Amino acid sequence: MMKLSVFCCYSLHQRARILQECGQELLLRQCMSCSVFLYHMDEFFAEVWISPTDSRVVLVHGFKDTKLLEPYLHKIDILVVTEGK
Repeated sequence: MMKLSVFCCYSLHQRARILQECGQELLLRQCMSCSVFLYHMDEFFAEVWISPTDSRVVLVHGFKDTKLLEPYLHKIDILVVTEGK
C-alpha cells in the first residue's frame, strides 16, 4: 500500500504510470480543455491531467482532501436498493 507522501516523491511520469498500474480509475471529467482522470489508491485519490493538443500528461497530483472530489459529484449515480420492502 503506497502512502501519499511517497507517491508525491516520484516524477510526473512515474506517478502517472503508478496510477495506471496500481490505481483504480474512477471517473473522467473535462476542465480547461484537458481530460482529467480520477484514480483511487488505497489511502488517497489522484488526478491525471492530459493535454488536449498532444495527449501528454501535464499534471499528476494526489490528495486526501475530499473537497477536491466535488467536481466529480454530479457524475455519480447512486441507486439505493431496499430488499423486502
